[in-house]
Amino acid sequence: MKTVVKSFSYRYFLIIVFLSLLVSIGGYYYYKYEKKLVSRQKYEELSAVAKLKVNHLVNWRQERLSEARFFSTNLPDIHNIVAIVKGKQTEQADEQLRSSLLRIMTNSRYENIFLLSENGNLLFSVNKEVVRIDDYSIRSAKKAVQDKVITIQDFYTCKIHHKIHFEIVAPVMDESKNIVATLVFQINPNMFLFPYLQEWPLLSRTAETLIIRKEGDSVLFINPVRHSTNAPLTMYLPLTNKETPAIQAVLGSEGVFEGVDYRGHKVLADVRKVPDSPWYMVSKVDLAEIYKELYQKAVFIFTITLGLILLVSLAIAWFYHYRQRNIYKELYLKRIELHESQEEFRATLYSIGDGVITTDKLGRVKQLNPVAEKLTGWKENDARGRMLEEVFQIINEDTRNKVESPVIKVLKKGLVVGLANHTLLISKNGNELPIADSGAPIKNRNGNIVGVVMVFRDQTEEREQQKELIKKEERFHSTLDNMLEGC
Repeated sequence: MKTVVKSFSYRYFLIIVFLSLLVSIGGYYYYKYEKKLVSRQKYEELSAVAKLKVNHLVNWRQERLSEARFFSTNLPDIHNIVAIVKGKQTEQADEQLRSSLLRIMTNSRYENIFLLSENGNLLFSVNKEVVRIDDYSIRSAKKAVQDKVITIQDFYTCKIHHKIHFEIVAPVMDESKNIVATLVFQINPNMFLFPYLQEWPLLSRTAETLIIRKEGDSVLFINPVRHSTNAPLTMYLPLTNKETPAIQAVLGSEGVFEGVDYRGHKVLADVRKVPDSPWYMVSKVDLAEIYKELYQKAVFIFTITLGLILLVSLAIAWFYHYRQRNIYKELYLKRIELHESQEEFRATLYSIGDGVITTDKLGRVKQLNPVAEKLTGWKENDARGRMLEEVFQIINEDTRNKVESPVIKVLKKGLVVGLANHTLLISKNGNELPIADSGAPIKNRNGNIVGVVMVFRDQTEEREQQKELIKKEERFHSTLDNMLEGC
């Protein structure tokens, strides 16, 4: 006994060592898995945010261009613009044009919309306080007149208003298709666009979205950056800083990768080109933020898992011994009980005076008692597994037609059924015996039919007695008839 206990203790010690080693290895691979999982989740998050913002930015540009195209070709507005250019009914034309343009200046879409002559002179402004314009606007207007197409003046710092402007310049043509003026749609990105870019849909301390463009041998940051006090359009990075996602963007890279941002911090970034524009978008988040919670989580889970495995190992050892002892005891008692039940059933089955056949629910023979063996001519071992119709062949005595299997009747009705009168059993050797029988369903504890039991007996003697009785009755009636005739 001591040897067994010692052997078990040694094996259990090896199991503990093995589990500890397994947990250590598992913890390492779990950490790698979690790191990969978190990275993939951040990849997907960054890609989704970047894609959403790029699409929004493209739609925003297209909507502004569409509005500029509409108002620069809208006939009522053109009539007012021509009147302003020619100095006819200027006050009325001003108010009508201002009223028309004010409809699209809601929701911070435009800071101002103004009209310039072919030479760049200010002819009209929705904002009446504006009396001077920046040289950027004048150059863009002249370029639009020269090219005869809508021109975009990218983000610049206005020296007059000391604001960042983005302008769409649309040439206006009269009925003769001559350019008479340019309509300038001026946007202040701080009113909508920059705040939208700075928004991040998820809680994050370091995530941000940047809009950049290439200028010479550098990259210019257009919108405000989150981690710097530099004003928009004032921060540059040389193209030689190829580890920076912003540089990779203007060099043609697209997708998600790790790099170093303008602060020198390692980041996970998504970079992509903004279609139909000189802009590139960089969506990024610090790697330190991504992995901070992962480190804490990995240590916590590893510690807890190791402690739980040790605790569970002890519990399993105790439960195993306790359970095994109870299982063996229960199995032993069940075996004795089952053996007693089987012996009782067999004693009843094989001692009964009638023939008994049991089948499963498909009608295959399971057991025959000695009386059934004698009447059918089949031995139990030979009959077991055969269909009842093969072992228990019955026909109608008068018509000689085959009688439907009692098993089928029992399975259909789920009740005890009996054979019709004048039924003959054809034994294996061809002997015919008149029988009476009945069939009953065998049900489990749930009430489901799992088989059928057939009970039948030989009616040969009963039939002979009935025939003898009939003969005696016939002789009695014959004698009585003769006596009556003699009288």
